[in-house]
Amino acid sequence: MSWELFVVKGDKEIVRGFVHGFVWGAGDPQGVFCEAELDLERESLASLLKLGPHQRLLVRANLANRLAEALEKAHQELRLELKERKTIVELLFEARARVFSPELAGQIKKSFFSELPPGVEVRNKEEEQAQDNAARGPELYAPVHHFEYRATCTFAGPVEAIVALHRQLAGLDFVEVGPLRIGAR
Repeated sequence: MSWELFVVKGDKEIVRGFVHGFVWGAGDPQGVFCEAELDLERESLASLLKLGPHQRLLVRANLANRLAEALEKAHQELRLELKERKTIVELLFEARARVFSPELAGQIKKSFFSELPPGVEVRNKEEEQAQDNAARGPELYAPVHHFEYRATCTFAGPVEAIVALHRQLAGLDFVEVGPLRIGAR
């Protein structure tokens, strides 16, 4: 399913309230993701200063025209204005993991490379595994671990799949996820 990026000028809380009311009224509560609900990559300072208070929205294409019309109707009363509208080509984010046991490494490999939602692509994959049997021993405070696994990659794909994967990986120990980047035209 395709998605669009909306940039709506106006108070963020009013935008969020308006949009959530709209999608619930349309019977599609998962049809819009508001910027405040996602870890989106920060905008440039120039963009922030140029637009003033605004909210970026990821809008399911089947709701886009109706939401644009509703925003236009609410322009005078609520001071909301659709400033930009683009088609989202893909959503992307980077993830890194570093673990010190083979069992955890297996879990990370599964989460990163095997059990991916449909349509998700792995890019810039880097894996590194090291084992030093001389460093074996009590590891609670060990300066060197006998096993280390590192993985870094970029995930790209459709909006719903990437949002779900980002949330899933952000909840795992030993995994760092970067902000979501929007590929739009």
